[in-house]
This record gives sequence, C-alpha cells and structure tokens, in this order.
Amino acid sequence: TVVDSGVAGQADHTARNVLGATAALLPADLDEQVMLGDAGANALGALLGVALAERTGRFGRVVALAALAGLTAASERVSFTAVIERTPGLRELDALGRRRDSASVPDAAGSSDGTSAGLDSPRR
Repeated sequence: TVVDSGVAGQADHTARNVLGATAALLPADLDEQVMLGDAGANALGALLGVALAERTGRFGRVVALAALAGLTAASERVSFTAVIERTPGLRELDALGRRRDSASVPDAAGSSDGTSAGLDSPRR
C-alpha cells in the first residue's frame, strides 16, 4: 500500500543517513582522531537493532534479546578486553585499522600517546 511504501521509504532514507554518517567518519575513526562511540556507534547499533527486529520473527528477536542479556551479564564477571587480548583471532580483529606505532609505553604523565594523563585521549 501507499502507507507501507512511505514508511519503508522513510526507513531506507534513515538507514542511508546513518550509514553515510558512519562512512564519512570512518577515516577519522581509523586514524584514531575520533571514536565511533563519540560519533555514531549508538545510531549504528540502533539501525542494526531495528533491522534485526524488522527482518526476524518473534523467535529471532527472543534469541537476540537472550544473547544480548547473556553478554551483558557475562560482562559483569568477565573482562571482554582481557578475553580479546588473549584470543589470537579476536586480538587481530580488534587491531584492524589501528595504528602500529612503537610508542605504546606510557610517558611520565601516564599517557602512551603524548597527551597529559590521557585527558585528550578517547573515552573508553
């Protein structure tokens, strides 16, 4: 119907906007000038969540909810950073797009990137 195609058209337009903004920020994110979390990870996550909810049935949404709830509960007990660092495949995936500079030793101010005490570094 006309109403359905209008809603679908708006959703497609919104998706293009979010993906376009994400793509525009990707070079700066990979160059470690900004973090996607500062500039769009929530919007991208929302887009993916809406797409999942739209394209799966009730069973798919329940499975996704259970997986997210399980990961959230696990994150209270397990450091995902530690798991990623000790798992070779995940460590390489996490390192994609990161600079490979030799200055990974913290300086006198406690920062590894030359900023004072990490005040100018991206939030985690």
